[in-house]
Amino acid sequence: MSIQKNDKDTIALETAESVFIRIPEAMEIMGCSRSTAQRCFTEVNKKLREQGCFTIAGRCNRRAFYRAIGLDR
Repeated sequence: MSIQKNDKDTIALETAESVFIRIPEAMEIMGCSRSTAQRCFTEVNKKLREQGCFTIAGRCNRRAFYRAIGLDR
């Protein structure tokens, strides 16, 4: 992970993998339809919100997603 300062004096983190996973990547990993991936995201994000975590619609925390589908990395 590297930290770079851009021209607006904000810090940008560059990582090999994003913290959040998106629907198309989840569809590929799970081999499922868009609606099934969205349903999975909804359930995982609901559990994360109950724990007090911040969530974004259409995205899911990568670690929580892998844990939910049984692919702990």
